[in-house]
Amino acid sequence: HPEEFELGELINRMEFTLEGILNPKEQKLVTRIPENLKVFADNILLEHVLLNLVQNASLYSSPGTEIELSARVCPDKIQISVKDSGIGIPES
Repeated sequence: HPEEFELGELINRMEFTLEGILNPKEQKLVTRIPENLKVFADNILLEHVLLNLVQNASLYSSPGTEIELSARVCPDKIQISVKDSGIGIPES
């Protein structure tokens, strides 16, 4: 069920799981999320999406690299992105 919550609090609750994904490859998560940023979303679904994106980023990135999780406020939405140094998706 969608509800309003702070994105940073969700990321903090995910910390243990994220460490389990990143530590085996000695990768580091860098977060760039505005303080007190509130989102209106399904908390559980957003957590699953973010975990999936970070897991994919880790899988396709080299050991010891950084993975960035960021959010920014746009006029009518909040843009959340996961950035890595992996091979990427080839253009067709």
